[in-house]
Amino acid sequence: MKYTLYLGDWYYNAGIIGFINTIGENEPNIDKISEKFGKDLEIGENYLSFDSKILTDFLEKFEKTTFLNFFESSFYANNSEILIEELKQSKKSIKKAFEERPALYRSLIEALIGKEELERIKEQNDTEKFIKIIESFSFVDSNKNQIYQTITSKEQEGKKFINQIFEVNISDNITELNGLKECINLLIEGIEPEKKSKNNTCLFCGRYKKEYDFTTSISKILGFNSDNSNWVWGYYSNKIQICPLCALVFFSVPNGLVFIQREIDGKNKSYFYFINRNSDIKNLHRSFWLFKNNLFNKTYQKKPFYLVADELIYKIIKEKSQKLTDNINFIEIGEKYKDSRGRKTFQIYNYNIPPRLSRFIVEYIDKYLPHGYYIIRENRYQNYVDLSEEILKKTIEEFLDYDELFKYYNIFFRSLKNPNKYTANFNLKKLSEYVLIFINFMRGKDMEELEKIISKAYFNGRDLSNKIGQENKIKGIAYQLLNDLRVGDREAFLDKYLRLVISYSSESKIGSNNELSDMDKFMSFGYSFINGLLSYLNNEESNKGV
Repeated sequence: MKYTLYLGDWYYNAGIIGFINTIGENEPNIDKISEKFGKDLEIGENYLSFDSKILTDFLEKFEKTTFLNFFESSFYANNSEILIEELKQSKKSIKKAFEERPALYRSLIEALIGKEELERIKEQNDTEKFIKIIESFSFVDSNKNQIYQTITSKEQEGKKFINQIFEVNISDNITELNGLKECINLLIEGIEPEKKSKNNTCLFCGRYKKEYDFTTSISKILGFNSDNSNWVWGYYSNKIQICPLCALVFFSVPNGLVFIQREIDGKNKSYFYFINRNSDIKNLHRSFWLFKNNLFNKTYQKKPFYLVADELIYKIIKEKSQKLTDNINFIEIGEKYKDSRGRKTFQIYNYNIPPRLSRFIVEYIDKYLPHGYYIIRENRYQNYVDLSEEILKKTIEEFLDYDELFKYYNIFFRSLKNPNKYTANFNLKKLSEYVLIFINFMRGKDMEELEKIISKAYFNGRDLSNKIGQENKIKGIAYQLLNDLRVGDREAFLDKYLRLVISYSSESKIGSNNELSDMDKFMSFGYSFINGLLSYLNNEESNKGV
């Protein structure tokens, strides 16, 4: 029987991509998947049509694909390293050191060695033998397939470990899988469109009979319990039901999300990512694999927004021959905390990247993005912030404005006054130029004229700072001018600026590019002028960073 899936919201689209990844067994080239299934699979621009015969081995493929997606090689490698080091120090017995490792790690080792053999090793406490065995296991990404084959051959212990992987990473976090087998059987048998009553049709596709409650059993990320469903969408729980076809889509979501463990505040937390585009299925699939393959580069693991801008947007745009017509949604699902039963709760962040923002990223990120970091120490804690990742996040959120720019200047001045509490290791001039370019570009201003304003204001300020020649006086003047910019007081700024120009017999540069009539031009002149003044400090102290 033939079924057709149509693109929908981002979560439904993640399920469609997960379905393709499952039947294709994680093949990144979608054209090869199409060729493999021939007439049984048709991938159109906004729809996917398939014959139910391709579902006969779906469960086996789902198990393997999901295992490979959620088996974190680094987690097991790190635990092996810790275990070996503890045994080499001879401070603990094998039994004690092994029992202190996480349950998932213990289950894997038990599956690989065998329960009986592991018990003998622990009883004999043969440290040398045990270390050799642990060192023989290669927990690297390229070895995942071999690990899976070994585990599945271990029958009881192997099944126990796979079930734990699914329970910890899937059932507790994304969706229950208990109904998956029943769902597939119904689809293979054949379901017909619902013709009796519209009230009996699926909430999502509106074609087939609704049979599954779309509660936290189907989706822990978007689902909700029957007692609070009316608060979420305004539906009563008996109306929030879906058909077996849409249920299969939601069961497939785990394989349509990019999963990674990120270290946040010293703790490993689960994060899921999805790139959604108002484009077509093939481009959605390509975007998924482009992001997934790059995320496991260590450069990007703690900086996903840098990955989005530095790699993803460029390649997505360039594959479309610079036709910036797509809206791109970057979905981040981050673990917040665990409830009283140890279940994880998540927060969804949806960042929309419209065509104009995409153009800004392509044209300006590579050349103008500031780098560096700043540290704020409060009480016994210190907050380290990677500047490029924070700036990119605010860029994608379209949250960069003059208030945000003032905050960075404020951190810089505080670092001069109280270096024990504040560290500002970044190039203030570059940061300022980036924010000014962003603001003016997104507001459709003339970028060539902006460049002229930034340049003339900076050199005007630099010439004056050399004439003033006193660091403390320069700091005081710059900070006063900065406060005028913070509140957008043109008159106060202009009064101080003209007094300064007259006092040091310099030429006034403001006004020749309509800075007195256009607020954005005025602010651009003001911040660039302050950058020129600050260039004098300690051989351009303001220009730290890369």
